[in-house]
Amino acid sequence: MSSEFPSVPEVHKQTPTQQIEEEYENLKKDVEGIAKDAYEEGKTEGEKIKKELRKFRKEAESYFAKLLDSLKRVGAQAQTSIQGVASKASKTSSTVFSQTVTELQNPVVIAQTVVGITGIAAGYAAYLERSRINTDNKLVLSLHASIITGLILLDGFLFTTYYPKYDKKKL
Repeated sequence: MSSEFPSVPEVHKQTPTQQIEEEYENLKKDVEGIAKDAYEEGKTEGEKIKKELRKFRKEAESYFAKLLDSLKRVGAQAQTSIQGVASKASKTSSTVFSQTVTELQNPVVIAQTVVGITGIAAGYAAYLERSRINTDNKLVLSLHASIITGLILLDGFLFTTYYPKYDKKKL
């Protein structure tokens, strides 16, 4: 009987708790080794990625610096062009405004302006009422054309006759 059953101290040595603890310690060592290897590999890969990112950053800074320089040059050229156009427009508008003021001091020019505005208004009114005007009669059309032509000729004659008398540029 004694040979079939282990003794009490042997039973205590071979308890399942002790086996579990030994397996736990072995697994713990294995996991620590795997974790350490993974950490080292991750650290190495992290360093590689950092190096690549630094390289990419330097290249990107170079490209962005070139882009910024190009944009600055284009902006400066645009600003110069706009300033030149604005300066010319200012000078031109100033000249045109002063000439307009000088011309409007002449009563003949004012009369010309009134006649022109009246003619435009009459033409627009005729355009709006074109459906009610009987244009089949050739005599009516000829009469309108001759009146308009006569008024234009009279206006031209009066302008050439009286404009030099009231011209402020010559005074």
